[in-house]
Amino acid sequence: MLSAALIAAAAGGLIAWFAACLYQTGASAPSALGATIEVQRAEMLRRATSIHILVMDGRRWYCVIGPLPPTWTLPSGPPCYIFDDAGNLVDWTADVGDSGGFRRRWPISAGAVPLATEEVSQIPWK
Repeated sequence: MLSAALIAAAAGGLIAWFAACLYQTGASAPSALGATIEVQRAEMLRRATSIHILVMDGRRWYCVIGPLPPTWTLPSGPPCYIFDDAGNLVDWTADVGDSGGFRRRWPISAGAVPLATEEVSQIPWK
């Protein structure tokens, strides 16, 4: 009887941890940050730990890197949001470390240039 209770407690703890991880991932989703693109963009910029500019195919893309989730969620990277030069969100990932396809589409580590804080306020969203 005691072993069944211990197994049930362990399973319950694992389920609770998994649910909390899913909640944490959902909290970085753009739709969780605001109803409109302007509100979402403002919240992402407020939370940003860094912002990079990436030039690909003659276009500018802005890569907004968010804060790393809590360590108990076992993140392999932070969330990342990609904006075009008009300020439209075009792509995002909750965990850049686990998103090989995202990293291939947006080679941030290979060619993106970090922006200084004062440069961010001068981004000419069209």
